[in-house]
Amino acid sequence: MRKTETVTISGEILSYAEGLVARGEYRDVGSAIEGELLKARARRLGKISPFQNELSSRLMIQPDQWDAMGVSAEPFFGDDPALARVIEDRS
Repeated sequence: MRKTETVTISGEILSYAEGLVARGEYRDVGSAIEGELLKARARRLGKISPFQNELSSRLMIQPDQWDAMGVSAEPFFGDDPALARVIEDRS
């Protein structure tokens, strides 16, 4: 059974959701908010995404080989705690 509830979203969060819709990632703002919450829940539960699998395999490359591949700057992964753990495990 699906329960629905009305919430008020404004400001930066609403703009972000509208941007996702404008890029075609979701069909409407409600779907965007629900989809992003589902992604956040999966990250918190520790489920590994295909992106994380790719990151893990690329991190198998030794740091002294990175320059040969043209990697000159530290990667930026935002505030994703699951990705941060992958990188910390590498150190």
